Amino acid sequence: MKNGVWVYNLGKISCFLLEKIFSQMTDIDGGKKEGLILPVDEEKDPARAGALHTLHKLGKSKNKTIYDLIPDEISKEVEDGEGRKVKAIDYDLSNPSAEKKSKIDEMMEARFAELTRELWDLLVVHGYAEEKDDGSYEMTKEVSDLDGESCLLLCKLAGIENARIKYVPQGAGEDEEGLVMDTFRKEGLSGVLAKFGGRTVGIDHHGEESGRDTSAAKHTYEFLIENGLLKKTDYLDDYVKFVTQEDNKEYSELANTAEERFRNSGQTLRGLRRYIDPEKIVDLFRESREAGGIFDPDAPLSEEFRKGYEYKARTDDKYDLKNDGKNLLQLGEKIKERIKFTEAAIKNLEKKGFVFDTQGEYGKILVDPGRLNKEGKREKTVKMGHEAAVVFGYENYLNWDPKNNGFVLYTQKPLDEIRFSQGFNVRGCMWMKPDAEPLQVTLEEIISRLSKKRTKVPKELKDALATMTLGNSSVDAPKGVDVLKDMIEKKSGVDVAEKKEISRERMEIIDFAIKSYVDGGRKFKKLIESGKVITLQGNTEEEKQRNLQERVEKHVRGGLEKYSREYFKLEKDEVDQIIEEAMKSIFK
Repeated sequence: MKNGVWVYNLGKISCFLLEKIFSQMTDIDGGKKEGLILPVDEEKDPARAGALHTLHKLGKSKNKTIYDLIPDEISKEVEDGEGRKVKAIDYDLSNPSAEKKSKIDEMMEARFAELTRELWDLLVVHGYAEEKDDGSYEMTKEVSDLDGESCLLLCKLAGIENARIKYVPQGAGEDEEGLVMDTFRKEGLSGVLAKFGGRTVGIDHHGEESGRDTSAAKHTYEFLIENGLLKKTDYLDDYVKFVTQEDNKEYSELANTAEERFRNSGQTLRGLRRYIDPEKIVDLFRESREAGGIFDPDAPLSEEFRKGYEYKARTDDKYDLKNDGKNLLQLGEKIKERIKFTEAAIKNLEKKGFVFDTQGEYGKILVDPGRLNKEGKREKTVKMGHEAAVVFGYENYLNWDPKNNGFVLYTQKPLDEIRFSQGFNVRGCMWMKPDAEPLQVTLEEIISRLSKKRTKVPKELKDALATMTLGNSSVDAPKGVDVLKDMIEKKSGVDVAEKKEISRERMEIIDFAIKSYVDGGRKFKKLIESGKVITLQGNTEEEKQRNLQERVEKHVRGGLEKYSREYFKLEKDEVDQIIEEAMKSIFK
């Protein structure tokens, strides 16, 4: 622990500021407490942020007071001015020698760490959630990814064993009173931040300042060490490095072995890590260090280990192979099949034209338009995603999901100054647009930015996207469908009812348009009505309602006009008719 971090630094952290802290304690008689009155709202230093959180929790505790910071070895019981029994320092603090000061600091730090482990009672990470029609989220599974689960494991190893664990939707942890790891807020956070006087401590790596060498586990590991709760060890260093590589898919130091790693992933820790408990993974790194070696996550695990370990998919990721009671040896055979399927999927996308070459520093892009699974839900065509795309010669992988208003772009080269009109950068080499706001980013914008010049979508790629079959025609907006269907027939000169092939293709585009601009408009309307983003103008309810309609129409029109230019080539009066029908559906 640095600088004696047993108490929050008001100037210099030192045990001799104890009396200053005591003087700021309110209502020490066990009644309701508002906490310590500390002159700070935010703190970024990891050690100070942790100490601030402990003091906040101490200030709210029903059975602990600030006096519990005093170790028994240097305390005595006295009466305060109102006759109450309290602890006081029973040690001569005048002109202390360096040895005496060091001894006191050591005792104070040990006591502070003990209280911290007891008082940190809530650990928050993201789980898996689905968005509901009203824009809220419903948790589907209370388990996190490897990074989030590793944060929890490191806290457990640090002795924080009795805290409640809470799973929240991704990016929805800022309002929680506790340690929030890997899910602080949607706009991201790089590092550690204590807010609200220590009420919340965020530990995350999704801010724009974060690089691909960071992870929430890495920040949590360093945070716990800084706060004197966990010792730095070589095997935990190895484990955290592995988690960081996996969370970022950062394998630049392993670039020469990309295909070998991919082909052997059914036998290695890197390929099987989704199905192995994080505690067991730590054991693998620890046992190797104890034997005088360093565990290699890309070397085949022993056949004995794979045969004896019954796997389970720890996450709710739809790309996991689900648990059916088999061992890792048998699972490896499934992964071999998946590798073959992935290779065939990439070749099929290439054949259909879902590729683009920027002819520049960013190289080639593989565009994944998605497919429907057995449950009728959209999923990636290339199940092994970006890592597989790199193996087959693509520097960029675009998971393009306009039907659900989103996309994720993975790049090998950092995006640096490149920005898109929607979404956000994640650790330099990933751009995400995951929310329900109607998608206005076009493929032309993406390939133009990566090409660093105005570039039109090639006809082959545009045709491939126009004819892809996702087959969801269940959107409830019949009037909008009829209007758009009539316009397409009019523009193309084709009777949709008689030409089934064109009908299917066009209906998919219709479904997309309705889902994007009617459903998206409804969600935007609800967001405005919540008062979180915009204050409606007007002195009367009628005026406010009119202003609401104007804002929603502007929002919907902007998206539809941009989409229309790329796909439909509709005239202004035709767009107006679609907007009119959409507004009726949104405000019905």
